Amino acid sequence: SERSKEQSPQDQPQPQPHMSNINKLTDKQIADLKKGFAEVDKDGNGQIDRAELTELFRKMFGDDEDIDIEASVDSAFAAGDINSDGCISFEEYINLAGGTE
Repeated sequence: SERSKEQSPQDQPQPQPHMSNINKLTDKQIADLKKGFAEVDKDGNGQIDRAELTELFRKMFGDDEDIDIEASVDSAFAAGDINSDGCISFEEYINLAGGTE
């Protein structure tokens, strides 16, 4: 119909990431998470990209042959990159780090 042709995908409300975990955290927990996030966010752009997360995992797991670093990064991004922009923002990091029970 004419009406459906007029409405483009940009007109539709975009789903917002579920960020409820930040409300469950204390100020100290949020501060600790910010510190941890900043340590991983090497370029300071406010987002963790695959290279930064890969570097962190390499430091954490070293030469442990039982750990597949690339698969671990893929898994972290699958769980943490809620808006699928290729980076993990601080809000997404909180959601990932805080987990859900």
